[in-house]
Amino acid sequence: MCMPIAKYAHLLQLVFYADMVLTLLVPFVLLIILLTFMTVAIVRSVKRKQKRTIKKTKEDGNQSSIRKLPQVRVAKMLYILSVSVVFLNIPSHVFKLKSLIAGNTQLSVEESMIHLLLLFLSYTSFTVKFFICTACSKNFRKLIDEHCCFARVTRYHTVPQQTMESAT
Repeated sequence: MCMPIAKYAHLLQLVFYADMVLTLLVPFVLLIILLTFMTVAIVRSVKRKQKRTIKKTKEDGNQSSIRKLPQVRVAKMLYILSVSVVFLNIPSHVFKLKSLIAGNTQLSVEESMIHLLLLFLSYTSFTVKFFICTACSKNFRKLIDEHCCFARVTRYHTVPQQTMESAT
């Protein structure tokens, strides 16, 4: 059975709190602050763009032109990635915090399995980023297609033909 040594219990709590602060609270607070700043900057950018293109007709529709702005596409991608990382990591931290508050130093088999599943969910946040980028980013899909599709025939670049006169 894996149990903490009693004389290191204080150190274990210190490591737990450091882990909680460094892997959950700091990233979560920074994400909220940075996403707020990003939203404000994008709103200002969109308003400036709308002022420059105010001459467009209403049939053209500002919504469609706003969604096509690079800033809006990048912001959408960052929001999705940030929120997914936070939500995939929170359950593991909540479980650890609950166990610490309850004073559980020894987990039952069921609690250990739940903890392992929540850790697995937390670790999948790294994999999920790839699938989110693939689903939401046309440029990401294009780069994957260009660089990772090994089944394709090698692309040949055309080279201008040289004649004997132009070669000398």
